[in-house]
Amino acid sequence: MDKTNHSPDISNWLKLINASGVGSGTFIKLVRRFGTVRETLKASMSALVSVNGIGQKTAEKIFSTRDNFNADSELALADKLGVSIINFKDSRYPLALKKINDPPPVLYVKGDLTRQDNLAVAIVGSRRCSLYGTEQASRFSHLLGSSGFTVVSGMARGIDTASHLGAIAAGGRTIAVQGCGLANIFPPENAK
Repeated sequence: MDKTNHSPDISNWLKLINASGVGSGTFIKLVRRFGTVRETLKASMSALVSVNGIGQKTAEKIFSTRDNFNADSELALADKLGVSIINFKDSRYPLALKKINDPPPVLYVKGDLTRQDNLAVAIVGSRRCSLYGTEQASRFSHLLGSSGFTVVSGMARGIDTASHLGAIAAGGRTIAVQGCGLANIFPPENAK
């Protein structure tokens, strides 16, 4: 993904996942029931209530907020930052991630996802770790990276940072999974 290249119909996916009361599990239930994201967004209040596990209050939240999200603004920001937004049905979506219980319906990706990333190991740990912990995380990641594994971590201080740096030092691949938003690199010292 050298340039931004969003999944088809991503605007609707963004609207649904950003509706109040919709998390990964609810998203999956809704799309299974209505067939597509587009049809889910058209569903009546009574149709939403009829979905197993979605009560009146959740249906009301979804119904009243499903069109409030400004997908065009989000896509413009993604384009500006060189980020592709891909959905669960996109062939670029990581296969291993699809297999977890509640996979995120949408991923924001900066950089490339490759076939090699299917062979990945996640390493996370304490932000306030000992020198020994930092050294071991870096060493372990270096071994994994030099053996062809992609090291996945959260880019936080401490063990996560050491894990990314170990994989990079080995010439391996690393993926940072961030929970702090599209335009925010945290901690700032990890921007490079």
